[in-house]
Amino acid sequence: MAPALSKSHQPVWFLVGLIWTVGLLLSCIYETRQPSTDVFLFKEAGVKFATAGRLEASHLTHMGFGESRPYAYYPPLYPTLFGLWTKIAGVGLKQSIIFDALLRLLRTLSLLALLYPVWRKRIREPNMVLAAAVFVLCFSLVSSDGDRPDDLAAIFGLTSLLALRRERLFLAALLLGLAGATSPAGGVFFAFAGSLNLLYYRRYLPLVGLGAGAVLVFALCNLPVFLSDPQAFLRFSKQAGISNFPYKVSSAAVFLQSFGAALKHSWSAGWPYVICAGLLGGLSLRYRSTNLGWVRWASWLFLGANLVVWTLQPYYLWFSILGFTFFLLSEVPKRSAAALVSISLAFLPLLFREAKGQLSAFQRTPKQSASYVAKTVLERIGPEKSLAVGSDQYFTFRAQREVANVNYVCPYIEKFDFVYVTPKSSRRDRKEIAPFPCETSRACFEVVADLTPAPVFKVFGMKTPYFVRGNGGLLYENVPCRPANFAGRRF
Repeated sequence: MAPALSKSHQPVWFLVGLIWTVGLLLSCIYETRQPSTDVFLFKEAGVKFATAGRLEASHLTHMGFGESRPYAYYPPLYPTLFGLWTKIAGVGLKQSIIFDALLRLLRTLSLLALLYPVWRKRIREPNMVLAAAVFVLCFSLVSSDGDRPDDLAAIFGLTSLLALRRERLFLAALLLGLAGATSPAGGVFFAFAGSLNLLYYRRYLPLVGLGAGAVLVFALCNLPVFLSDPQAFLRFSKQAGISNFPYKVSSAAVFLQSFGAALKHSWSAGWPYVICAGLLGGLSLRYRSTNLGWVRWASWLFLGANLVVWTLQPYYLWFSILGFTFFLLSEVPKRSAAALVSISLAFLPLLFREAKGQLSAFQRTPKQSASYVAKTVLERIGPEKSLAVGSDQYFTFRAQREVANVNYVCPYIEKFDFVYVTPKSSRRDRKEIAPFPCETSRACFEVVADLTPAPVFKVFGMKTPYFVRGNGGLLYENVPCRPANFAGRRF
């Protein structure tokens, strides 16, 4: 029997699969993964593709009110694939959660396929199996933010490296081009990894073939977007320029100040990811192998690039994961305790974040459910009125109507009839000002429905006020301006 199928280790992998499946089911039933802001950037075009047959975007920050243009925020592969999934599964948060989970699973399996030659001779060793199982479970459960194309790009990128290692240059170029057509950043970094592989072994002609083939595939994937709108690249540049990273600065001092502010923002937005990738990436630098020395160089590249990439987006965990997993799965028999401790420390913040979502959902009241909120709000606003919402409420209403991201449409928020947003805290005794996200000078909105009856979130009887667990929020209606709409209004 093959080592990977050893009967003595089958219960371990069965348990990993069972925990993963139960976690996915709980996330779907209780809808514990709320959509992020990126749902409007990447998945909305896919939903429109599924429901209207057009891969278009609207209500983005550089667009006018009511404007709809061919999708050009990112390459089109991810929204197209999500659109095909939506065509089959339907529009909804549960369907989106399953889609994200399947991508994480495929990404994990792709990584393991790439690593198999390193650890196949040691798969019978108990410490090796335990460490690999813990890593696989953590990596497939919590190591991405969702609503973004990065996991799909990682699948293409990892399988491209696998094909390259097996000397299937055509397939490697195809998959690398698809990675770039999913996420430009992902395509660039996996291209660096593949190039380091070929340069390490002094294979210069295949390097040219890999680059040429990947560029051709990338161009062909983006050609339909360019043909439908010659200004697509300009719109992509304009949207991509809305970033935390200080692209345009007047001096080195200003750059350093802006860069520090960007890092601070990224830390507050995704510190569990920063800790996880930092620990794992640091360990990857210790990896030594005469047969896979290029991996060590790629690890240095990925870890160093994270410092810059996180100023754009703090969820690129997989940039520093490749080298670490080689280190882990080849060195565990020698340092099993250290490896397990490292995995636990790295993933603990992410696991804690996931656990809070699960525990919080168990305390959700019926009036906090998305179905109750959708029914109540839609009865109030009617079928013809326009609605702007926070990103977490996207799937609450999207199956019934189109919605806009309230944070994107603030410059013309007065053109919307209603706005629905949820508070940033579930703590009712905080007496927060109603969380209208746009400046009051833009329009006058009055609260016409308060759907936030939630008591505080508790863990083992202790109050934990820093997590919103429900869908309840405040419904604002666009009304004639009255100062009383804003002064001293608290809930």
